[in-house]
Amino acid sequence: MDPRSNKPHDFVANYKNLTEEVEKVRHLRMKWYQKYEWLLDEKLKLKKEIEKLCEEKQIIIATEPFVSEEGKTCLPVPITTNSEYGWLVIKPKFQLEKYGTYISQYPDPLKDVTPLTKNMPTVGAGIGYFW
Repeated sequence: MDPRSNKPHDFVANYKNLTEEVEKVRHLRMKWYQKYEWLLDEKLKLKKEIEKLCEEKQIIIATEPFVSEEGKTCLPVPITTNSEYGWLVIKPKFQLEKYGTYISQYPDPLKDVTPLTKNMPTVGAGIGYFW
């Protein structure tokens, strides 16, 4: 319904259409519930079973001791400047850079260039060379 439109509006028909749509939706909800009510019961049963399994799993996990792999240990933690990392690289098991640095070393193209700083002729602004 555009308020700027010149067409007449039938508000009674709109009201009837809306109420029929609401009744239709209510009827469909009731039919769905009658047809698929067993799914809701199954969902509740599964939820209870899953909660029971989760509780059993938490009990089992809490009693299992922790075993470190390959003897790796981060203890004792020494006092470092950043207090985060940096001291583990001393140990060979924790070295990530086994074959060298990750940063590629490229040749410096400006290494062989020598700057000319003596009396260089300069050209004024807007003046070019003409032969």
